[in-house]
Amino acid sequence: MTMAQSPPLYLLAILFFALLFKGTSSTQQNHNELKSLHYFVLCEHATRNKTGYIIVNGVAGPNLPHTTSTLGTLHVFREPMIVTSDPSSKVAVTV
Repeated sequence: MTMAQSPPLYLLAILFFALLFKGTSSTQQNHNELKSLHYFVLCEHATRNKTGYIIVNGVAGPNLPHTTSTLGTLHVFREPMIVTSDPSSKVAVTV
């Protein structure tokens, strides 16, 4: 499989490195401000229907109370991964 056949993953890699470069260059310019950067990567899960994603933890941030809902909060739901793109197809695994 070439990069031309999978543009979403290729574009995701470019976007990630662009954000990484922008984040490090902006923190070097502002030495007086305390900033923390949080990165996470969505990696496409290698299945037939390509509907699953894995989230990789980034750099740990400051300790926040559990009542704080920050920008970028993820809500996780139980999701059945099916064999084909047809919603009535066989469930392979539930994540």
